[in-house]
Amino acid sequence: MTLFIYFSVAAMAQAVPDAPTPQVSTESDGAAPAGSATNNANNPLTPKLTLVMQNYLIPSTEGYNGRMSDEELFRLYVPFKLFGVNNITRIYQPVFKDPVFPQGTDGGLGDFTIFDLAETHVQHMTLGAGPLLVIPTASHPNMGAGKWQAGGATIAVDAAKWGLAGAIFTYQHSFTGVAGEEPRSTAELITLQPIIRYNFRKGYYLRSTGFWNFNPHSGVNDIPIGMGLGKVWSMRDGATANLYCEPQYSVWQSGTGSPRLEILNGLTIQFPHHQQSKVRDAFQPS
Repeated sequence: MTLFIYFSVAAMAQAVPDAPTPQVSTESDGAAPAGSATNNANNPLTPKLTLVMQNYLIPSTEGYNGRMSDEELFRLYVPFKLFGVNNITRIYQPVFKDPVFPQGTDGGLGDFTIFDLAETHVQHMTLGAGPLLVIPTASHPNMGAGKWQAGGATIAVDAAKWGLAGAIFTYQHSFTGVAGEEPRSTAELITLQPIIRYNFRKGYYLRSTGFWNFNPHSGVNDIPIGMGLGKVWSMRDGATANLYCEPQYSVWQSGTGSPRLEILNGLTIQFPHHQQSKVRDAFQPS
């Protein structure tokens, strides 16, 4: 899986220099403009190679008598051009530590998700849409659906002087099971992630990014509302580091395994184009 990610970066990054780069401002004495470093670091459609490392700590999981669970989420965003259209491929790999009955915990990989967003612009908004694929790589039955799934994703982002507003919508549905496993129920998942960032001075910002999850077949659903704080640093070499913490409280939930409270901690790193070229060159034959 690691090799797959590395080679995906090496192959797709060859087209990255052709992608337009938003203008970056380093203003720190006032509210950030639409093209500021803070907005660029927070915009999921910024055409830069991006590594996202997140931790979702769930102090109490529904149906497990108040026991704690934990999820690490690793994401890689790879920009490229296809037939003159800007695209961003998003790769997700979760790692879970979940409670099991009657006691103890399970730890391991969740299902591997990859989807692509082809971008377009409508007035001052950036829109994206594309196909989605879920590969059943879960280490344990309770950490994945045990099914190959396909679907689609859409995104809309509006960048303004005060910050960002937008949403990401995904839909996935199973089409076949894993060979050799016992038959499992149909997998279907609908997610909606509202995105709100409000910028302050010197790279600080407020954020709200809770994932709303709806599982029609399993009955596990939740609508979390988040409120957190983040800070963006611009490095001398052009990279940006984005550190944040966001508690998320579910205003509605149902089903075993749904969280009442999640605490999101994360670090997002965006690499400048010259470093992306180094990643590409590292995998070129000498």
